[in-house]
Amino acid sequence: MFQLLQGIQQLPQRNDVVAAYDVGGTNARGRLVDSDGCIVWEGTADTLGANSVGQFMGLSYLRAGFRPAQAVAALAGPPQADGSIQLTNRNWPRFSPQDIAESTNVPTATINDLAAMALGLTVAGHDGDFREVWTGSRHDQLRRPAGPTLVLNAGSGIGAALVNQPAACFGPWADAGEAESSPLPDITVLSSEAGHTTWQPRTKEEDRYLRYLRQTLKRRQGPITVEEALGGCCGFDHLFDFCTQQTRWLTTLGATRLRREVKKYQRQRRPLGPIITAGALEYRYPCLRAMNIWASVWAQYMRNLTVTTLPGMTVVLGGVLRAPNVADSVFRNPNFSPTYLGNGAAHSDLMAAQVVMLATSDEIGLRGAVVQARRLQAGTA
Repeated sequence: MFQLLQGIQQLPQRNDVVAAYDVGGTNARGRLVDSDGCIVWEGTADTLGANSVGQFMGLSYLRAGFRPAQAVAALAGPPQADGSIQLTNRNWPRFSPQDIAESTNVPTATINDLAAMALGLTVAGHDGDFREVWTGSRHDQLRRPAGPTLVLNAGSGIGAALVNQPAACFGPWADAGEAESSPLPDITVLSSEAGHTTWQPRTKEEDRYLRYLRQTLKRRQGPITVEEALGGCCGFDHLFDFCTQQTRWLTTLGATRLRREVKKYQRQRRPLGPIITAGALEYRYPCLRAMNIWASVWAQYMRNLTVTTLPGMTVVLGGVLRAPNVADSVFRNPNFSPTYLGNGAAHSDLMAAQVVMLATSDEIGLRGAVVQARRLQAGTA
């Protein structure tokens, strides 16, 4: 590590380049961008095999051959007063931007990953970056959504953020050229750790799943969170184990391939999300059962945050929903609509007027980190 830092400090600095990093529980992406918006270096890393965020950043400087003028790391975790973040789903050392800045001579800052995604939406393109996945029966198709924009993520973790600007200012509703310009000067993003709110079961099946989680996590009392039930890092593993216990399905001949894939992922310590979502689309019983529960709990999570924030539109993103055909499967799941609408409960009319868009690009968070780096460099953040 000492030799790495020594090599970085000897690099020349380019004042026209900023560095941005989007680091999640399973993958990390980095990008160095010049003042014209041209990408001068780009790379990825598997966070399951990396040692720290700082190591990934330092290696990117060496590979680019220079030090940027400003760096921003978007991390899955709440920033502390000093900007440090403990990555939620990885047992890495706490990331301290001050330590990295002092050792690399690159001004470094952090931003919550959901805040970065929300910022990234403001510079996203038009229809190519968004797709409608759910529209309430009372939604006016011609209305440009007003009110703040709720941003929900389903990836390695579960999270939420709120953008003070209405969705009409960006994305598919933006005027020509508006979405490609710099983000609005008065934009405010409120990030949260909403994925760690308590999950309340709604059906007998979900109640059995909750009791299973309490036993598995050895937590007889205290909250079981939405992320523990649904998150890509551990939630899908919990769901799969729950849906395959007390069943003979995995001993049948038709389950051989699935059983082999599961064992391979478990040996490599990889989350089971991709296997379960793909298996549900192929109507494999335990995977389909798992996604039925997932869709119901996700709908409840979305509804809770919608009635809390009263958004004009909700944008969902993340590796789980971005996988081919998964978002359509979730939002058309028979468990989704009645849970999301809350039939019989107050404000079901409000829910029926909602529209949900899927952000299809996997670069939203990285774009947001670039935006934040530019704002810090210009002194407007």
